[in-house]
Amino acid sequence: MHYTVGITSWCWPDFSTSAMPEIKKAGLDALQLQIGNWEDGLPLSDKAMQKAYTEAAVAAGLKLLPVSVNTVCQHPFTEGLDTPDGAIALKALDAGVEAAAGMDAEGITVPNFGRNKILNPAAFENTVLALRHACEYAQSLGVNVYTENLLSASGLEQLFADCSFPNLYFLFDSHNYRLHGLDYAVDVLQSWYGRAGSHLHVKAGTLEGSALLSSGDSPVEDVLAFLKEKDYAGSIVLENDYVNPPLRSKDLRFMLEDIRFIRRRMAEA
Repeated sequence: MHYTVGITSWCWPDFSTSAMPEIKKAGLDALQLQIGNWEDGLPLSDKAMQKAYTEAAVAAGLKLLPVSVNTVCQHPFTEGLDTPDGAIALKALDAGVEAAAGMDAEGITVPNFGRNKILNPAAFENTVLALRHACEYAQSLGVNVYTENLLSASGLEQLFADCSFPNLYFLFDSHNYRLHGLDYAVDVLQSWYGRAGSHLHVKAGTLEGSALLSSGDSPVEDVLAFLKEKDYAGSIVLENDYVNPPLRSKDLRFMLEDIRFIRRRMAEA
């Protein structure tokens, strides 16, 4: 079994380059960064910052995963690429691709959440156009693009067909579907496992917020059982909110329990 366990930078309390040795010490082997907010100048687009994060990750023994372009959730492309927000989204996608290439981070992830949800056929078509834009540029720099959305297995089939780029993958998340009242997470993973790429997200939750993977309203156990069956060799990335209550703790005990839960389930016969 060659899977690794990682975490997103936005879920690690007080994240900075100096946190990377602690991330490794916690038993994590991979880290996912984000390009940052448009209003802050897309911080990870700065080459000096890229160099600092890359060197810190190498020194700590952490693999850098695809860069998340989370700012498109506030500046959507789903309402049109020719809108002010659409123009910002395209610039952010380009910046993400360049950062990923510069940091050897494999690719970018493109979320369709917040204001960027796919709620109608026009939003779907604009998502196709944005992903094609990102994939074309990413392909020229040798990196991949991951789409993260709430589409069903058949919806993803249409998206892949319409985008028609071999460097497009999907970023699976164990809880996003349930969080939005949908119940086909495992079906999507099973149907499109071949396009799941190098990493996926796991998290859980209740009405009060994030919850331990062992206790929340999420099909995490079914997801991990499927990954074990497939001898998954990618990164299982924690995206529970360990920054805020109820899972924040100075001794990281809730995070460590989630890591142990993953390892137990992946080791079970």
